Amino acid sequence: MRLNAMKKFLFGLTLLLPPLAVAYATAFSDVPATHPYALAIAELNKEGVILGDKNPDGTKEVTTFRPEASLNRAELLALLYRASGRTPRAVLSACFPDVPADAWFSSVVCTALKDGFVQGYPDGNFRPENTVVRVEAMKMVLTVLGFTVPELSQDDRLSLDFLGVTHSSWYAPFLHRALTLQIVPERLMANNTFIPDAALLRGEAAEMIFRAMNTDDLLPSEDVPQEEGENEGTVTPTGAVLVAFPLHRTGETGARGAASFAFDLDTPGTVLVEAANLSSSDSGVSCYLYLLGESGFSNEFFVGYEENGACLIRGALRAGRYQVEVRTPNEGEEYSLDAEPSSGDGNDGFIEAMSLRTGNPRAGALPANDYEDWFRFVVTGAAEERKVTLSSSTNLSCTIFPGENVDLFGEQGPACNAIFAYQPGTYYVSVKRPAPASASLSFTIELR
Repeated sequence: MRLNAMKKFLFGLTLLLPPLAVAYATAFSDVPATHPYALAIAELNKEGVILGDKNPDGTKEVTTFRPEASLNRAELLALLYRASGRTPRAVLSACFPDVPADAWFSSVVCTALKDGFVQGYPDGNFRPENTVVRVEAMKMVLTVLGFTVPELSQDDRLSLDFLGVTHSSWYAPFLHRALTLQIVPERLMANNTFIPDAALLRGEAAEMIFRAMNTDDLLPSEDVPQEEGENEGTVTPTGAVLVAFPLHRTGETGARGAASFAFDLDTPGTVLVEAANLSSSDSGVSCYLYLLGESGFSNEFFVGYEENGACLIRGALRAGRYQVEVRTPNEGEEYSLDAEPSSGDGNDGFIEAMSLRTGNPRAGALPANDYEDWFRFVVTGAAEERKVTLSSSTNLSCTIFPGENVDLFGEQGPACNAIFAYQPGTYYVSVKRPAPASASLSFTIELR
């Protein structure tokens, strides 16, 4: 099948290349080398997926492709059948009232119906000449090229954080899957906006098909072991790019001033995250580190310490997949982001949190460049009114995190120095320093 004809490394390589080579500029006269989808169009032309337009005089020489024009449902279906290596069966025809037996698209539409890839509209028609829209195209690409489309959890749906996207829509699973596979051209998601019913252009269709032909099914069966690092560069359901650890990144923040990456930590350890705003230290930068659950963020997360245009987190982490995020006040600001192994003082995260017992105050200290200390306590049996008090001559921040085994029943969460009816479960307390990081601070924390 042609779907496997191109080597996967070709797509990864092209992402690193400068503007396209001259060979790609000559496929069609209206697709210059500088066109964003020139490589996809040229490669699909070489593979016989894209045939282009014939000259007006009827000669066989193909000169144009019209990458900025829209395409219809039948045209996209024909492209996908060529891309998959399937041959439409000529004996199948006239399967819809609006698909004449002598139409050029009759066999491919009727074969796709027989194969279970398409259905008609409620009125019984297929509407082959209707312009295909983006989400409709995504469904056709994923279906005809044989990708799985899992059902979505509520967290998965909420992760589709685009203007114009309805979380409960029929297309949400297909859009989520297409994003996971990275087959959606970036231009279709500019400014964190995605228009589901916008017409798909011919150049965009070529890019989408080319990417789909050069990727794997990135949601493997749980029974199939994964080779280390094989999914690097893919996008997680939360929108982060999966990278290797340690990570060292520079770039410009995107929509809402954010840039996020995910990495796998094979064994527990302490990690130091350092982020900086390279455009302006005065405007500042924020950073966050999350342990990712199966369908999104978990209850374990870290909020960075900020000072002089930099943000730092030193966290003791359990093994798992993490998302690290940097945010600048404005989109397009340059940033640097590093996450690497480090050492701490033995009290730097959820897994190192020191025990608090009722009526037994604990003295604590934040020496220079120690940004945060952690504590925990457990409530057993029925709900109990408790109070976590923090005493210090300095304005330290104190935050209480309910563990995964806590059900707050939708109530406002607990706060330090306030009485709260704690439900049964485990709670974690973060004590964080104010600037400057060079100061040595002391405090007392008590559970009452």
